[in-house]
Amino acid sequence: MDAERFGAFVAEQRKAKGMTQAELAKRLKVTDKAVSRWERGLGFPDIGTLEPLSVLGFALIMLGWIQRKAHASSLSAWSYWPSACGTC
Repeated sequence: MDAERFGAFVAEQRKAKGMTQAELAKRLKVTDKAVSRWERGLGFPDIGTLEPLSVLGFALIMLGWIQRKAHASSLSAWSYWPSACGTC
């Protein structure tokens, strides 16, 4: 997933929850500037922040699904996201 797509997803989920960047930052124990950078596609959160991002109501596996959906035409993209069912 590229940084811009990830950032747009985070912004969309944050707004759907009615949270400000500052509120999300406080819950994640990061700065509001960090959240702003993610949402503008200028970087990704630290790996330790990914799980706490579930406060927005999505699981880490959803990030993999979004990646697959975005690159469904590229078979190589599928290899990075193992499937539980074995047919996907």
